[in-house]
Amino acid sequence: MSDNKQEKLSLKVEEARIRDERRNVIRIREEDMRKVGIKTGDLIMIEGGRTAVGIAFPGYPEDKNKGLVRIDSVLRENSHTKLNDPVSVWKIDRKSAKRVILQLVNLNIRTDPRLGTFIKRKLHLYPVSRGDKVFVSIGISKEIWFKVLEMEPDPAAIINHETDLIIKPKLKTPIDEEEIDLSNYFSDSISKRIKNVEKTSEKRKILKKYKSSERGELLWNIALNYLMLGVKDKKIEDFKKAQEIFKKSKHYYQERIAELELNLEKMKKLIKNPSFDKNLLDDFRVPN
Repeated sequence: MSDNKQEKLSLKVEEARIRDERRNVIRIREEDMRKVGIKTGDLIMIEGGRTAVGIAFPGYPEDKNKGLVRIDSVLRENSHTKLNDPVSVWKIDRKSAKRVILQLVNLNIRTDPRLGTFIKRKLHLYPVSRGDKVFVSIGISKEIWFKVLEMEPDPAAIINHETDLIIKPKLKTPIDEEEIDLSNYFSDSISKRIKNVEKTSEKRKILKKYKSSERGELLWNIALNYLMLGVKDKKIEDFKKAQEIFKKSKHYYQERIAELELNLEKMKKLIKNPSFDKNLLDDFRVPN
């Protein structure tokens, strides 16, 4: 059956569980899956403000009769949806990607064949569609983000070892030269970390002439700096500062409002019941 003749489901967006975060999983109750011939592991498209692709998994028993689809923050961003939005979901044919062009969006990295080989290995069996944002983790709270510029075939396919994967460099922006490397944060000295926070604050002043989303992303990174300081130095005051800056970021970063609200809820719990385990940083999403 061709993609455009597939029957569609109309569902409401719900938050993914932590276990599914960043896995491109779309959870639908099994009864709804059977209605339109979707099986676990199938490729399915989800359409909100735009279409995105994910992998079908059965929903949870408690979601029965609720008409929900559970997707993570990445799929919500790719489909231009937020929690409680109505979406359409349908099955598509499972195809291997012959060619995919990815553009770096958050880091300046020299592009060479070794980078392409590394990224292809990390994205093995990962489904993508044109215009999607995809990421590769390279350490604690550090990720490389890409945008899918072109691909063959459309509308979606799976990257594998046979895919011709091309990496294009990040577009230049006014703040590229001052980017902070968060991956080395725990190996830096205390004084250097504080200087990084101060330097980031200076960048915020410079960015007054740039668009709101850039200011929001910058504030988000400042909050992460304070959060990391709090974990390292075991200071709740730094957690409170991070919470304050996350709140400020909401004013500029409306397109990421759902993730910021989630971060603020986590900050509230963290301040009430402090933990200084550095692994908790993985729960706070890095802007891309």
